[in-house]
Amino acid sequence: MLQILIIISANPSLLKVVEAKEHDNNNNDNGYDQDFEEKDSILICCTWGDKLIDGKLTYSFKGKADSELKEAVWAGIKEWDDKIKPLQFVEISGTDEQKQYPDIQLKFIKDGDDIAGQTITSFNTFGFIDNNLITISRGAYGKAFDSETIEVIAKHEIGHALGLGHANFDGNLMAIMIKEGAETISTCELQGVLEANQWKFIDKNNMSPHTPNTDHIICED
Repeated sequence: MLQILIIISANPSLLKVVEAKEHDNNNNDNGYDQDFEEKDSILICCTWGDKLIDGKLTYSFKGKADSELKEAVWAGIKEWDDKIKPLQFVEISGTDEQKQYPDIQLKFIKDGDDIAGQTITSFNTFGFIDNNLITISRGAYGKAFDSETIEVIAKHEIGHALGLGHANFDGNLMAIMIKEGAETISTCELQGVLEANQWKFIDKNNMSPHTPNTDHIICED
């Protein structure tokens, strides 16, 4: 059975798929906060700047993709959109895309070998997120993903695009190893995105972007 393994380096973040009987989930990065190591937490990577000032992020599809693949991604985007009320995703295409480079660009590749998804984040001169390129594989190891798996990959990668890193525990969308029960966006992931973009979503009267006040969020039961 295929297991989904997600490995992140600062940039790009990779969603890898491996066939394995065992996997060592130990995290040996001593640079992490002690709370992150000891408690169930999600890392916070970064924040959007002025591009989020109107509460909207644009996205587009790069290259050709069949309707089933797009519908799976749309479903993932819609769940984020529905659950974060101050945020709106707006799809652009055609002449609109020529006039405005999308904040998030998505593309599909036929077979990613052992990589199911990848998010490459570009930053502006002030260190805020400028745009993201998300790559989603149609399959790995010669096996095609079904639409449900594509949707989970899309939701995970959108989480990175919104400023989240990985979780240090199993059982949620941003975990290193996605297991059963991690298909939906949890309250902790939602709070992580709010904290990542605190200047917009929490400090409602503050129109001046600033970096997150924390590098992780603790997930309570």
